[in-house]
Amino acid sequence: MNNNPKVSVVIPQYNLGQYIGETIASVESQTYKEWELIIVDDGSTDKKTIEFMKILKKTKPTILIIEQKNQGVEVARNNGIEKAQGEYVICLDADDILAPKYIEKTIRVLLEDKKNEIGFVTTWVREFGSRKNLWKTGDFDIPSLLMNNNIHAASIFRKEAWKKSGGYNNSKPTGYEDWEFWISIIEKGYKWATIHEELFGYRIREGSGLQFMKENHASLYSKLYNNHIDLFRQYSKDIINGFSNESDALHRKQKELNLDITNKDKIIEQLQKNNEKLQQENYIKQDELNHIVNSRLISKVIIFRNFLGNIRNRLSKIKTIPKNLLHIIRVVFAPFIPGFLRKKSKNVYNKIRKYIIEKRTKPIYLINSRWKHGPLVSVVIPYYNRGDTIDSTIKSLVSQTFSDFKIIIVDDGSTDEASIEKLKEIQANYSEILIISQNNQGVAMARNNGIQAAKGKYIVCLDSDDLLGPTFIEKCIVVLETQPDVSFVTTYMDIFGVQEDIFKHAEYNPIDLYSNNMVITAAAFKKEDWRAVGGYKSEIGYEDWEFWINLNENGYFGRQIKEHLFNYRTSFLSRYIEDKSNHYRNGSVIKSLHPRYIKNTRKILEKNKYIKNILEPKTSFINLSESSSYMKSRDKQGNILIAVPWMTFGGAETLIYNFCNEIKNDFNISFITGLLSDHEWEYKFKEISNEIYHLPNLFRDDALYIDFISNHIKTRNIDILHIIHNGFMFSMLSELKSLHPKLKIIITMFNSRVEYFEQSKIVERNVDIYETDNKRVSKDYKKLLSEDKEIVVIPNGINCIDKYNPKLISRSKERESLGIKDDELAIFFVGRLSEEKNPDVFLESAKRLLDAKTGKHLKFFIIGDGPMRLEVENQIKLINNERIRYLGYQSEVVNFLGAADIFILPSSIEGFPLSILEAMAMELVVIASDVGAISDIIDNGNSGIVVKPGSAMEIADYIVALESDRKKLDEIKVKARLAVEEKYSNTVLGNNYKSMYNRLLK
Repeated sequence: MNNNPKVSVVIPQYNLGQYIGETIASVESQTYKEWELIIVDDGSTDKKTIEFMKILKKTKPTILIIEQKNQGVEVARNNGIEKAQGEYVICLDADDILAPKYIEKTIRVLLEDKKNEIGFVTTWVREFGSRKNLWKTGDFDIPSLLMNNNIHAASIFRKEAWKKSGGYNNSKPTGYEDWEFWISIIEKGYKWATIHEELFGYRIREGSGLQFMKENHASLYSKLYNNHIDLFRQYSKDIINGFSNESDALHRKQKELNLDITNKDKIIEQLQKNNEKLQQENYIKQDELNHIVNSRLISKVIIFRNFLGNIRNRLSKIKTIPKNLLHIIRVVFAPFIPGFLRKKSKNVYNKIRKYIIEKRTKPIYLINSRWKHGPLVSVVIPYYNRGDTIDSTIKSLVSQTFSDFKIIIVDDGSTDEASIEKLKEIQANYSEILIISQNNQGVAMARNNGIQAAKGKYIVCLDSDDLLGPTFIEKCIVVLETQPDVSFVTTYMDIFGVQEDIFKHAEYNPIDLYSNNMVITAAAFKKEDWRAVGGYKSEIGYEDWEFWINLNENGYFGRQIKEHLFNYRTSFLSRYIEDKSNHYRNGSVIKSLHPRYIKNTRKILEKNKYIKNILEPKTSFINLSESSSYMKSRDKQGNILIAVPWMTFGGAETLIYNFCNEIKNDFNISFITGLLSDHEWEYKFKEISNEIYHLPNLFRDDALYIDFISNHIKTRNIDILHIIHNGFMFSMLSELKSLHPKLKIIITMFNSRVEYFEQSKIVERNVDIYETDNKRVSKDYKKLLSEDKEIVVIPNGINCIDKYNPKLISRSKERESLGIKDDELAIFFVGRLSEEKNPDVFLESAKRLLDAKTGKHLKFFIIGDGPMRLEVENQIKLINNERIRYLGYQSEVVNFLGAADIFILPSSIEGFPLSILEAMAMELVVIASDVGAISDIIDNGNSGIVVKPGSAMEIADYIVALESDRKKLDEIKVKARLAVEEKYSNTVLGNNYKSMYNRLLK
């Protein structure tokens, strides 16, 4: 027999493209390497899965992929095994996972079985996903197998046993295909062996077959019995005894609970009577109590007692009178001051409080010195047998926007040959990476030894399977360099691997840290602080958590950047799973090491409360001011810094995304935001640039904004600063221009109603171009600014090729789904149901036409949501005509526009509405109010129709005219589409911005 027999791993899959990548990765990470992988696609229909399989064919030619029509898992497994070359086979479902040593340990049992008695080998199972149970599979016992299947589907078996048993039963399927397969093997005289280790990960997810099996167990079990009736009869006594024992145990439990299932109805009836009696007694007692409490004497006694109790409780909180004068006022006396006086006195109280704190605060002035001892940052990577993931970890470091760091890999005695070879490969490809080898001592010592060798001022300890976001190091170091009271910086994180989640940590709080670790493993910290607290401690489970606690208890506190900059990998049987299973033990160990943590930390916080570290502004970025410390810009036409208020979904953000997406290959673009926000649309802007900086997330003091922006302009060689529809930048422009005289500045405004529109006049001498998307704002700017100031109008644009294109939509299908006949006109309102959008005007127009019985060939539809939704729904009920429908909120409207003929926009306020461009691009006749840029976009009577704001009668008249003149309707539709293609496409939009930038760059 071959000493290294080949194992065939067969993965049947149907529409599981979102999971199969993890499954494949678990096979590729096996310590035993003599295996082949066969994937049987059972007629997948899911587009993502089909696309994944195409990519898999191109990128992994060693994997055998078999495609078949959908025939079920039994046929898929049999077809895969038929092609298998291995003597041993594993049928692994496409959403489950093998532990790295699964094949190595299971095949060893079969190889040591010289008599070939063992047909298959199974293991214990750890569930993951929506449930985390542990299955402890039993040893060889045929009656127990016939009673209940606890052998997992991916147990390794001999191909010879598969042949003898006839394979998976697809002629008389039971629904329990793997359970029946094990029974079939046992019928041929084989045994099984069980390894008492968690080596297999079984995913629990919604939509799997587990629920179906539970609900239909009786019928499925009956089929199983009929297919193997002889074996069931052979062990019938043992099976009956087994079920009987289970039943006896249940009855014993019922007796313990004092339940007699034969008298269930009587018991329930008695319980109900007892409950009613208790409720009645409760009501009587409550009435008696209310009578006593509400009596004149007793009620006053109670009120006075409560008053004294409140005073006593509040006085007990006061420890030192001189320091807590304000506390006495607020805690003791404030509750007894009438509400209106309390509100009036609140501002006075706050002013007094602020004054006292300022008087007691002791400023400490600090100067940042230039770091001359090596790279500013050292990234320490402990490494043990992770040759499968280290490449992606290093790639995430190479992609960092800040490059002044050195990587140190500490090999903690790796034993896996492939992982050892991977280190040699890394050394050959990355000569600048320092690799340290040590005997296996654990992750804490690996980190300590790496940090000891590090020359960086700051340390990032990154595990060899985790990833950093592109701006992680830069943002962490900016905080550490500019805020001297911060010793370590943490961020939010995303979880990927076995578990996937966007994880939002609790807000960093030194006291809460004792019970909840909200600091990520890879938080950046000062090396001198690591040395001061003695580094990481070994063999305590949560080494990093204890390290952060140790720092805090010694007065070294952290700061949290509220951004998802760290990616934490979870893998089956990883330290993550191990630590989670030992969570309470590990937490107890940490608390035993720091029994006085909360008391000590509070004392330090109180001491530091009135100390303010102030950094000399000119030295804030002294170690971050060299262009060579940042990723080199690609060879493009220029470098643009765009300042926006936030990155959330809206018309302005859509415009910015659209034009930036068109020019991202021509210019290096970076973004800054100045207002607090969740930035829900940031993921879209990351398609354009990784260099996105939310200033409120980085700095507590907005005085540092200008230092950061100035440093960014210097180090990234910014040519143009483009300020779009915000005013937070205006106060900085004069100084920025003096520091960077060659810098060109553009200000964009979309309407003139915002307060910072007129404020932009103050910075006029520093601005090169004022830009807007409509002529109305341009006219207002001409009144506001000097005559010689350049004002540019760049109309908005949309994607009229790949999205808003009628050729991409089946008009007949969409109209049929909405019940619109060929001779009917479909008239749509799409927008926010709010006062300024005037949905009531649209409804009034519809009512006029339907009441006049001129609307027999008209159908009206409303799409949207907002504060007027209830009013809109009520009006539709009052109109009471099936020809008008409310379709609710729709995230995508392009298909509805494909079914429409006329689009109504009766707004009283608008800027440059993208909705009418979208409608025109879909060949609709737009009837819109003459507000904002509407008359700029629509050539009245040719590419659309412009009406007076709020005129329901005028809208109705135009609808009647269009309904009677279908030729005119069709002419306007064609011209509308043509106008968008010529003037308002994303391509035109991008070219216009590109032209404006290039003029300034000359």
